[in-house]
Amino acid sequence: MHKPAEQFLELFLGSEIAHGTFTVSKSSSSVKQKGEASVVRQPTTLELWQKHLDGGTGLGIIPIRTDNFCYWGAIDIDDYTTEHKSLIKKLRKHSVPVMLGRTKSGGAHVWLFCKESVPAADMRRKLTELAAVLGYAKSEIFPKQEELLLDRGDLGNFLNMPYQANTRTVRYAFDDKGESLTAEEFLKESFKRRLSNDEFYALDMSKLFAGSKKVE
Repeated sequence: MHKPAEQFLELFLGSEIAHGTFTVSKSSSSVKQKGEASVVRQPTTLELWQKHLDGGTGLGIIPIRTDNFCYWGAIDIDDYTTEHKSLIKKLRKHSVPVMLGRTKSGGAHVWLFCKESVPAADMRRKLTELAAVLGYAKSEIFPKQEELLLDRGDLGNFLNMPYQANTRTVRYAFDDKGESLTAEEFLKESFKRRLSNDEFYALDMSKLFAGSKKVE
């Protein structure tokens, strides 16, 4: 069986040329965790994931790759009063094949994973539609770019990864009942929910929520 770090590297496969780092400020007392963020012009490695899981420097992954395709995307819900149990129940009620996680500040990440890469533009469209249906139309969508202008030096924007410090983390995912998942459980569930290209393009948020005047 592969180690968690190897599985995370595969699940969150992103940019081949850069990654992000985030170190929370020890003096930060605000609800939104503040810290130092930076982009490093080096590919993500197994060692970086292992340090992240061990509680070292937080790792950020840029989902868009140099060919403007991606293997995953996310809705970044920057609302620190998010009721995660209610949100996961909404998602499961309407059979949306995503995973839900808690951010470091108490917001939420909604991740959609694919077995094969899809155009970043298509991923953004799917998640923008989902965010709107859920009532979070103003949320950031990752990948944030549809196309990178590599000759201009574009790298893309990174999303902070879950399970920093593993069992001691505040960045964990939820099961269908809204209970926290271990890193290993999250990986198992996420790989089960990865979509093939056919499944991805057949995913129609409006149909999933058809008949609902509001998301309940």
